[in-house]
Amino acid sequence: MTGNGRESAAQTQAALLAKERVLRDARRDKANVDRDLPAVGLALSGGGIRSATFCIGLMRALAKNGVFKRVDYLSTVSGGGYAGSSVGRLYDSTSATPEAVEAGVANDQSLWLWWLRNNGRYLTPAGAADLIVATAGQLRSFLVTQFEVLVMSMALSCLITLLHLGLGSALIKGHQLGLPGSPWWWLMVVPAVIALTAAYAYWFLGKQRGAGFATALLALGVGAYAWHVSSSAQDAFSQAVELGKTLDNEGSVMFMAWLSGVLGLGFLLSPLGWLIAKGMSRTIGDERSRVMLTHTLARCLTVFLALAAFGALDAVSWYFSFLFTSVLNGHISSPLGIGIGTVSLLVAGARVVLPLLQSRSSWVKQLPVAQIANIAGMVVVVLIMLMWLTLLQMFVFSTTDTFPGSPLPNAWGRWGGVAGTTVLFLLFNGFILNQLNRSSLHPFYRSRLARTFVSVGNDESRVASRTTTSWRFPGSITDTRSRESTAGVKQVSDLIDGDDTLLANYKPHESGGPIHLINCCINQTEDDRTGNYNADRKGVNLTISALGAETGTRLPADITNPHWQQSTLAEWVAISGAAVGSGMGSLTKPGMAAMIFLSGLRLGYWQHGLLSRWGNMALPFQKYLAMFDEMFARFPGLQASRWYISDGGHFDNTGVYALLKRKLPLIVLADCGADPDYIFADVENLIRKARIDHDATIEFITPSSIRHLTGTWAPYLGTPDTIQPGSGNDYLLLARITYDDATTGCLLIVKPRCKKRLPLDVAGYADRNPTFPQQSTANQFFSEEQWESYQHLGSTLGSVIDETLLASLPQWVAQGRVAGANSQALSPDKPKLTRAQRIATTVGTSLGIGAILTGLLAAWQVWDGRSQGNTQEMTSFGGEARALMSDLNSDSRKAKGYDRELDARVNLLTNMANNMSVSDEQRRVLSDIAAMLQDLCPSKDEDLKDSCSANLASLQGAGATDMHFEQSHADYRAFALKSPPKMPATAVTQSQDAEEARKLAAQDKQAQQSLAAAKAVEQAAREKLAMVERHAEVLRQSQAEARAPASVGYVEAAGSAPPPPSPPPPPVAAAPAPAPVTAAAPATPSAPDVDTEAARRAVEQATRAVDIASKKAQATSELAETASQKAHRTGITADARDAFNAAITACSGSSRTYILYTQIYDEAQRADAGALIQNVSAIGISTPGIENVTETAKRNGRTAPGRWTQATLLYRAGSADCANRLVDYLGKAYDGLGPFKAYPMPARMGGAANVMELWLPAKSTNPSPAN
Repeated sequence: MTGNGRESAAQTQAALLAKERVLRDARRDKANVDRDLPAVGLALSGGGIRSATFCIGLMRALAKNGVFKRVDYLSTVSGGGYAGSSVGRLYDSTSATPEAVEAGVANDQSLWLWWLRNNGRYLTPAGAADLIVATAGQLRSFLVTQFEVLVMSMALSCLITLLHLGLGSALIKGHQLGLPGSPWWWLMVVPAVIALTAAYAYWFLGKQRGAGFATALLALGVGAYAWHVSSSAQDAFSQAVELGKTLDNEGSVMFMAWLSGVLGLGFLLSPLGWLIAKGMSRTIGDERSRVMLTHTLARCLTVFLALAAFGALDAVSWYFSFLFTSVLNGHISSPLGIGIGTVSLLVAGARVVLPLLQSRSSWVKQLPVAQIANIAGMVVVVLIMLMWLTLLQMFVFSTTDTFPGSPLPNAWGRWGGVAGTTVLFLLFNGFILNQLNRSSLHPFYRSRLARTFVSVGNDESRVASRTTTSWRFPGSITDTRSRESTAGVKQVSDLIDGDDTLLANYKPHESGGPIHLINCCINQTEDDRTGNYNADRKGVNLTISALGAETGTRLPADITNPHWQQSTLAEWVAISGAAVGSGMGSLTKPGMAAMIFLSGLRLGYWQHGLLSRWGNMALPFQKYLAMFDEMFARFPGLQASRWYISDGGHFDNTGVYALLKRKLPLIVLADCGADPDYIFADVENLIRKARIDHDATIEFITPSSIRHLTGTWAPYLGTPDTIQPGSGNDYLLLARITYDDATTGCLLIVKPRCKKRLPLDVAGYADRNPTFPQQSTANQFFSEEQWESYQHLGSTLGSVIDETLLASLPQWVAQGRVAGANSQALSPDKPKLTRAQRIATTVGTSLGIGAILTGLLAAWQVWDGRSQGNTQEMTSFGGEARALMSDLNSDSRKAKGYDRELDARVNLLTNMANNMSVSDEQRRVLSDIAAMLQDLCPSKDEDLKDSCSANLASLQGAGATDMHFEQSHADYRAFALKSPPKMPATAVTQSQDAEEARKLAAQDKQAQQSLAAAKAVEQAAREKLAMVERHAEVLRQSQAEARAPASVGYVEAAGSAPPPPSPPPPPVAAAPAPAPVTAAAPATPSAPDVDTEAARRAVEQATRAVDIASKKAQATSELAETASQKAHRTGITADARDAFNAAITACSGSSRTYILYTQIYDEAQRADAGALIQNVSAIGISTPGIENVTETAKRNGRTAPGRWTQATLLYRAGSADCANRLVDYLGKAYDGLGPFKAYPMPARMGGAANVMELWLPAKSTNPSPAN
């Protein structure tokens, strides 16, 4: 703020103080108080009904001493406001005199005191009947809150599902989304790219032009190379897949492709970042550019996290929807059963944990309860959102075109119905901010306060001053009660006009009473750049009175807001006491706010901003924006169009804060906040905020330094160090206030504490309740003895405050010495244990050890019992499996086949396997049994046939557990709304296309045979050429030896002569060839040259023949392949085409998308299987891929599943029609793969209804469509 601004603010404050001074003088004149006496402020702190009752007793003591009329300002918080509003309402009449009110407050037999005493249980004064009403109100609040949460959840759920639904609308059945996971995750690339570019731009700012440009070019080169590496790695992997091979380093290749792609993209963005940096540097400068880029990075991170959260919610809710739908339809068994062993373990654990929690051990007390609650609240929010999103996924993406009870025809219709209804509801109800207050506990709380405390102004003597003629109390409530007057009082449960009053009309100071200041807290967790935000406080003080509204350190300002004009006294007293809510000042945490909001225990209040120009307007969606803010503790500042207001104790629980800004010379504080250890936390908070906000210091006076002045009051004075838990006569604390203008004031604190000498009834109550008078604020239901004990204690402690004491305080403060605070004294000492307590502790420890030992023993018994049970199960399983295999190998069984007896035995074995953990060896046994059964399944008896096929499927997968993640993901990716096109009946005549394909296939076969023959001739010619060359070499060596006699003689002299050369081997008969080759003549000295040349010519001729045959075969093969594809597209055969169209109708005629998993046993099958599933995809069935079950088992260290002896399609109950149509088509189009068989899988195997499995046997097949 500038100098002129501060000066203007100071002038405004001075004018407001002068205005209040006029009101204060007028009040004193009516109360017959000297204007020149120091102004007095009375602060009644928060603390619920406990504080209210004590403060009533304190004010009665002041009235008895004749000094209550001296109180110019009554500043109240929470429970102090109950008492303050009750006394203030006694002045609420032009006929009420200050003397009569003070006498009535002091009167021990007044009707006012009788009424308050009888309604100590102000929340449920009528007992069980009111408790039912309160419960009904709480239930209503809870249900309304859940409904509003439902509406918001549906709005968000519609947004989350929209992207998946839109992509599915553009997808043809049989195809899949191109990338895995939720599409929201794909969008995360956008903020990531923007953020990385902004980071580059930030880094390039300030660099020299040459260095930055060179760095950008270097990054461009590195990025291009990394992108090239990524592309090469992907191509290598794709080629391996096409060839049916498996790369030895497949994992490293894929990782390199991914890493290189990410790095390549990252480095390629560097030049763009350099260009942005140069442009921003020239236009707005480096410093502003850095700030802007940093904010851009923060926004990108926010969007990135939001997209990640949307994707996670989308994926997880789809998975839950998949599971839940399958469970409801009976396709997956529900995992809700809990075995006796689990229950026993839970009971054993409870025996250990519960005694520890009940003992409230030190480690239990040290648990971070607030943090745990905060995390738990966030988890609950996520779970609720997942619940509604899952239900929406089930409804919108239903597998039936017409959802039962819904006329909406398809997924878009269902989504549009939900989204449209939600948007309309938001539009119709989003303007009404006050609906949030009606759905909370505020109306109930306000009505109880109004009827109990505020209604005391609604007596017969005051009716003349109002337009209403109804009243609650006969005569004057300040008069002495009588049997007639109490009999004429209306019941507290009755709703009577005049019980409450508009705040603008509540002016007790106009009748000689005090100016009543009601303190609240405006919660603020978002920085609005107004200078009022404090990340630690999370709130701003709000003081309300008939003078206006005060925020922070400012004095009252006139409010013209119509909502303000219609607010009532009870409404603001209830807000001032709204201790439980999403916003609780410095205690505010998002998770706890969510937990409190969802529970319906909401007392906080939404108020149209009193300082904003938008505060008078009904803005669209403001209700739901406020609801979102309340759920996640996102509260705007003072200039916002709406405020979330709560208990004044969330900012300052003493009520003194509002008095400090008025620089009063005398302040009396009733410090009634729950403080069982007497650490004075509320006063500590006040001193800190007084110093920071008001530049005022508060220092306590040492009683010993003024003992010569205090006289009879000396025993009652203490300091925060000396006033400790337990009884004592020192309960008054005196402090000096030094304001910013060097003026001083006095702060006299009355601390509720048991005196040494108390009346018998109060002392007896204190003995039975050791925490008295600092009992928990959670207790808001006071019995008669409890109410009277607090009221009498307040009256007793306040009896020493009289006119003489008030007059002496300035002198005591001026001459007293400041006391220092001992940090050790403020920390509560651990009290010494009495003998009884030590005995109780010892017993408790023993019980804890016994519980632990009992729990360990129970856990061991459960574990040992389960181990013995598993051993027995395995023994039984092994015996049954051996007996069954022996039966299957017997001749008698081969003769009898699959009968009822065998069916029962197989069922028994599969049930045993499904209820136990099956080892790899046991799984191999089950696979062997399945292989034996395949040839025994009957073909006529339909019941036995179905049972046998179900047992086959069960044996192949018995004992396997599956959480269905892969199926759920495949189902997500396969969602599509467009049906595939059927084969046209008017296309090129299928018989002609098939005939042409058959002719070309025959020509291709002949060409391949000719090519093979030519290659055989070529091979024979090459072998003959090699033989002739060897023969010629032998002859040359023989001739050379004959022309060298010396060498021969030497050899002969040395030993026997070498043997003569062997005759040449007989010529090999040549295979048929285009040019026959004749046998060679007997060898002569010139023969080698002649025979070798002829052989070479024969090889050349054969090679030319192979080349010609190869070209012809290649051309013929291409023509045959083209004709085959054309014949398949146009129907191949009439039967195959009809079967194809029937399969499309059965498998793509509804909203359900079927998924087919294809399993092979070796990589040689992959190419054939790939050709097959391409045509399956054209039917509209999604084919996620091909799995080599042998390789998968190797990678997982498990035994490979059993081998099917024929092509087998396994389906579940809901896929029978599609499965049978598909098998019919495959059998007619791919007869080379052998007969296809469809088997229903048993329900106990689990799985979604739209998931099928195709098992292709390991044998050499040609997957070309049948002609």
